[in-house]
Amino acid sequence: NMSLAEMQLLDNFTNPQVSQEYLATLNNLSISGIDFKPTELSIIDIKLSALESHLSINEQGLNVANWFQASPDTATESTTTTETITATETETESAATPLQLTLESFTLEPANIRIQESLTGSEYEHQIEDLSLTIQNISNDTAPDTAPSTIKYTTGLGDSGSLNGEGTFKALPDNLEVDITGKLKDMNLVGVSHLATRFIGYRIDSGLLNIDYRVSIKDQKIDSNLETLLEKFALAKLEESEQNPLNEDLGLPLPMALNLLRDSDNNIELDLPITGDVNSPDFSVSGIISVVMVKAIKQAVIYNYSPLGMLSMASGIVDLATALRFDPVVFTPLSVEISEKGTEQLQKIITLMQKKPKVKMIICGVATEMDRPAQQAVEIAPGSANQAITEPSAATAEPPVVQPIVDPMSLIALAKQRQDSVINYIVSNGNIDKARLIGCNIKVAKKKDAKPVVKISI
Repeated sequence: NMSLAEMQLLDNFTNPQVSQEYLATLNNLSISGIDFKPTELSIIDIKLSALESHLSINEQGLNVANWFQASPDTATESTTTTETITATETETESAATPLQLTLESFTLEPANIRIQESLTGSEYEHQIEDLSLTIQNISNDTAPDTAPSTIKYTTGLGDSGSLNGEGTFKALPDNLEVDITGKLKDMNLVGVSHLATRFIGYRIDSGLLNIDYRVSIKDQKIDSNLETLLEKFALAKLEESEQNPLNEDLGLPLPMALNLLRDSDNNIELDLPITGDVNSPDFSVSGIISVVMVKAIKQAVIYNYSPLGMLSMASGIVDLATALRFDPVVFTPLSVEISEKGTEQLQKIITLMQKKPKVKMIICGVATEMDRPAQQAVEIAPGSANQAITEPSAATAEPPVVQPIVDPMSLIALAKQRQDSVINYIVSNGNIDKARLIGCNIKVAKKKDAKPVVKISI
């Protein structure tokens, strides 16, 4: 058994005079049950208590990596020493049996880590507080039947929520197996707004992130899932000079797409499945998040809106802008009464608008020739400028025939009545703000067999 109290590591140990800021300090390190043999080292328990650590991370990596780099003097000495090794010593060393390491339990609690991050140029500070970590059954045995290590951890994220998880892992020489589940609770996303531009192309104005996560890696394949809840999530507007490729993939701006998914509490739920080959040269976290987010948003919209009768489902969705049109409300010719089938459809629209308070609808009546009765023909006096004349046939030399012209305004007026009927029904039966229902500029349908309808789209 052994113990060590109050250990301190300088950030720049090769030249302590440069910086006196400590990389890490701890109150106590205890190691119990040490059993050392020529080819085996086994330890029952290692405990670290009251760890305080300061890390910095930038595009070049963590400062811990710099801490382990050898100084020039050390490197020279190492080279000189290496040159004196004889061939016999080298052969003996290579033939030596690897040291077998086993550790029954490793415990770290509590730990506080301050991270200075400058991945985007500017410097930001993050806090990991009250970290508790337990790992059991640690071994470098590469046998296939070796039991995996178990891990359990909890930590606070400063004023940005908490993280916990537990599961198993096995670190083999050429393979990493992981099976971990956990929760991220109430993470304030404002603190990582500058990083959001990398993944979603927008800065974040507000929002809390909650995730139930499952991380699974086996045979170099990742198969994981993130059940995500975004609370009060709001994105900052892009500058005129900025462009977001996600908008092109979705077919409409990301904030608008997210508004389609907001519930009455201003929350957004997304299911993010993450799969791929970790050895693939194209594998990257940022790339996966972008692709998965676009796919997840589209699938979530389909799940929420397809029961209402989206028109574009049969041929597959190209983008959300063209997909979110619903089956029109069909009217009987010359009637402004909403049919029973029409009211059933409008009740679904009402339910949707109540659940998704950010959604607005375009309500558009269509004027159609099917609404023209014979008596609506406008009598045109002979010789009038509005008279339609058919030229006489050369064979019969019959006098020209006067064709009655239908006043299109009467058709448009009827379509407008239907449009207003639909709007008023939604407002009165669903207590929906009329400002969320936008009427259109009505036109006469070009097809003579077009049905009298009111079209509805988001």
